Amino acid sequence: MNNDILNVVYLCKNFLLMPPRFFFYKVLFKLFLFFNIKKNVCFVLLNSDEMIFLNKKYKNNNCVTDILSFSNNLNYKNIKKEFLGDIILCPLEIYYRSILKKINYLVYFSYLLIHGLLHLLNFDHKNFSDYKIMFFLEKYFMKKFWNINNFKFI
Repeated sequence: MNNDILNVVYLCKNFLLMPPRFFFYKVLFKLFLFFNIKKNVCFVLLNSDEMIFLNKKYKNNNCVTDILSFSNNLNYKNIKKEFLGDIILCPLEIYYRSILKKINYLVYFSYLLIHGLLHLLNFDHKNFSDYKIMFFLEKYFMKKFWNINNFKFI
């Protein structure tokens, strides 16, 4: 994968929970190949307060969340869309939720990377038929990356 299309920004203060950059490349490489993604994606890691602020501002939820996805779905003529969007993650919240769900932190982090990237590719789970497609893809990639058959932690 071309390093120019994947940008990981570390803005979180808790560096103990930061997956190394190669983790992002390892997980995302297969996704980028599978979906033939040749656009930039930015991954931002924030602390809980910053995540609450964004969640309130853009989703009208005044609470911390583990992931937010913002797609670049602008359709202007004569402008080459080279930026797919942003995936914003909160490592501390991911850590807490992985403990509550009794799953490995990096496994859950991988699931969220897959989930967020699927949202940027216009997959959604607003209705049951869309949910089934998105769940199938998440399950497929979790089996591919982690050999997980029992996928019950969403």
